[in-house]
Amino acid sequence: KQVNNMRKTCKNRGGPNPNYIPITTGIQLWQDFADTSTITTGATLTITDRSGKGNTATETTNQPATGTRTLNTKNVLDFDGANDVVSISADSSIDNIFDGGGTVMAVILPDSDGEGDLGRIFDKTSAGSGPRLYLQGEAAGVAQAVVSNSRSTTQGRWETTASTVTIGVGNIITVTYDGSSTSNNPVIRVNGASEALTENSTPAGTLGDDSGSDLQIGNDSG
Repeated sequence: KQVNNMRKTCKNRGGPNPNYIPITTGIQLWQDFADTSTITTGATLTITDRSGKGNTATETTNQPATGTRTLNTKNVLDFDGANDVVSISADSSIDNIFDGGGTVMAVILPDSDGEGDLGRIFDKTSAGSGPRLYLQGEAAGVAQAVVSNSRSTTQGRWETTASTVTIGVGNIITVTYDGSSTSNNPVIRVNGASEALTENSTPAGTLGDDSGSDLQIGNDSG
């Protein structure tokens, strides 16, 4: 499974070619914030899924801004670094994406590493279990990328050993992971380079089931 979150900017969270367009075969979710024709504003912010799977993103209360900033002349969503978020309802097409192997890709323009040093890029843990991709450890204009995935005994959590996500410019972050075995480690790429990882929580037990969790893009105050 592949989940692509294209051209996202956030004050809680470009790098070569942020205009990169992925292949569409096998994609389960494609939120392309650069394509303003997919975005409807109003009482509810709605962003149409370009994958064709119907995984629409919405938000009513804590809407990120659109049309206020650009990356390489393309529109981005601007998150406030406190609680702006968009959510995609749980669906079998995007549930348990790392169970048997999956990839998440995001193009981000981070202003910082986010609220509470936890700038969420991708979060499937709203009901407790699931994977999360976020930034942490901002210092001297750079931050680390971190991926975690819950399990029945101990979650797995890996961070890039070096801080290679640059604040204030576009970055492309890709995570590929097969959670079917606790011996597997993810691959995190920042702007195309495969990063050395530090495992700071060794996974144990069966992979957590996130089928009850909505997918969230952006930060929240919790």
